[in-house]
Amino acid sequence: MASEGSRPGRRMCNGMTDNEITEALDDSDIDFSDTNSDDDPAYLPPELMPLRNCGSSSSDDDERSDDTLLEAQVPSPAISENSLNIPVFVASRGRARSTNRRGRGRSFARGNIAIRSRSSPSLSLNNSAQLSDNWTAEKLEPEALDLIYPAYFHTEREDWEWHQFYDEYIDEEILSVIVNATNRTHILETGKSLGLTLKELKTYLGITMLMSALQYPQIDMYWSAKWRIPAIAKAMTRNRFYFIRKRLKCVYDPDVTTEQKVEKVWKVKPLFERILKGCHLQDRPKNLCIDEMIIPFTGRCPMRQYCPNKPNPVGLKVFVLASPQGVVCDMVIYQGDTTYPELKALGFGLGESSVLFLTRTLVPGHSLFFDRYFTSVKLCDELVRRGFHGTGTVMRNRIPRDCILKEERLFNKERRGSTEVKVREDEKLAITMWLDNKPVLMMSSCYCDDNHDECECWSKKERRYETVRRPEVIKMYNQNMGGVDLADRMLAVCPSRNRTKKWTIRVISHLFDLCVVNPWLQYRVEETKKQSLKKNIMQLRHYKLELGNKLIRDGDIDDDQTDDDITEDYEELEPKHKKRKVLVKLVPTLECRLNKAAHLPDFNVLKQHRCRRSSCDKKTTVFCKKCEIFLCFVPNRNCFTLFHEDDS
Repeated sequence: MASEGSRPGRRMCNGMTDNEITEALDDSDIDFSDTNSDDDPAYLPPELMPLRNCGSSSSDDDERSDDTLLEAQVPSPAISENSLNIPVFVASRGRARSTNRRGRGRSFARGNIAIRSRSSPSLSLNNSAQLSDNWTAEKLEPEALDLIYPAYFHTEREDWEWHQFYDEYIDEEILSVIVNATNRTHILETGKSLGLTLKELKTYLGITMLMSALQYPQIDMYWSAKWRIPAIAKAMTRNRFYFIRKRLKCVYDPDVTTEQKVEKVWKVKPLFERILKGCHLQDRPKNLCIDEMIIPFTGRCPMRQYCPNKPNPVGLKVFVLASPQGVVCDMVIYQGDTTYPELKALGFGLGESSVLFLTRTLVPGHSLFFDRYFTSVKLCDELVRRGFHGTGTVMRNRIPRDCILKEERLFNKERRGSTEVKVREDEKLAITMWLDNKPVLMMSSCYCDDNHDECECWSKKERRYETVRRPEVIKMYNQNMGGVDLADRMLAVCPSRNRTKKWTIRVISHLFDLCVVNPWLQYRVEETKKQSLKKNIMQLRHYKLELGNKLIRDGDIDDDQTDDDITEDYEELEPKHKKRKVLVKLVPTLECRLNKAAHLPDFNVLKQHRCRRSSCDKKTTVFCKKCEIFLCFVPNRNCFTLFHEDDS
């Protein structure tokens, strides 16, 4: 039996033998290096569809494997290689081997082989042969979209106190919902009442804010004998703090229906919606940005995601609409397939659906900026249809096939700052390629390279700054895209991220942090408008400390008390036998002692206590109802009156 190399070739439909076709193949200009086994093996260009039946057949075509006969697709004499400007090849039995004329080596493939273009892996023919450049407009003519003014309800905040910005996001109504849900859930699980009150919840929130601003490595240290913080330790005991933190709830589970549980965030939905209500009240400039935010959490969670290149890559993904100044205006937590069911049914991807969903509270006329995770031609066209402009970086594989740009290896050889602009024929969409350290691709429905300027960029090769030509689309993108990143940086200054195994506790803490960052950004803007000195504007950490201290005081003060009536609480004294520590009431401040209101004597007939006046060491049963300390009150020893008249 003759070997495969010397075997007589079969006659094909055009009269050529296998050997003749192989020789023609060796002289051809085709390169199989881009062949991908994932392509459709039955694919042929439209010009070659009549040739599908020209190949020889085999009796076992239905049962062939990778090593079986590969049918050759050979053009007829009426269709020449030169007329179609495409390479012609044939696959023989077993492995197909080809060596091109330019000596680029050999390429082997198994199974059916599809014709491919060398310049673009996704095209079946050469661009110049099959596709025409439809992005040939000379100038971008964007849709004229005017922002309706005033577009939103503008609240006058000029005379607001620093703490009033916080009240836009958290009010007593949502705190009462949390208190009721927490108490009812605890009764359902244990049969006992937790006893949580609205004032105690405010105290708890104030303590968490102080903890996040002070950043002790362990929660127990705030109550330790050596490192204790009096503002925290006196407001609530450590065990009570842990007790509330562990059982904090936003909803009462039996009240939630099965339809409501389809949303995976139903456990925190009341708090999330109340904060969204505050976000929707904020002023929104014409230019807004959309990006991802991560709520860090590495425990078990049905919505946990991994996003590389983020400071905290593991956690809950949140799509955020923010102003360039970092104020969060809208957001949505990614929940998987249940996030945007209506938009996905219309054929939009996740990134496209996120942008369209976040525009639901906007009036037409805004310009939106986003990164390449969201950008596509379909999204930009849909935004224009809804009355918005879109601008963002774009992936090369999302550029339309009929938009022919320079090859990257050739574009890299040009001078830094070079640009290439392609405008669609309808003059409503432009793609700009700009050379920085590497090519940057931008897609926009309102900006291109019409109004360019110059910027200073660092040259790593020359080790100095150099002047680089910058298109308008790059300038506008850099100015307006960093709002979500700025909010992320502010949230990372003093976050409430103590260890927890419950994703609900982490989300609640993150949302309350957001209710501090957003008000602080607004407070800083208003103080800047008033031309306040920079040193008089509170920094974020100081702002959070003051807000936490105010919440603690609001939780401790009774309705009939004033700030002057507040006294220091308790101190720890070491007993003589050192068996246990005794809590003894501290001596009130001088201002509280000299305030004549509500200082009334009372009697404790059960036990005598040492008089707390510094110059007296007698025991007495009389104590002050306001100061809550014992003072002598007898005819020859009136320490009660003397204590409230001077500083003795």
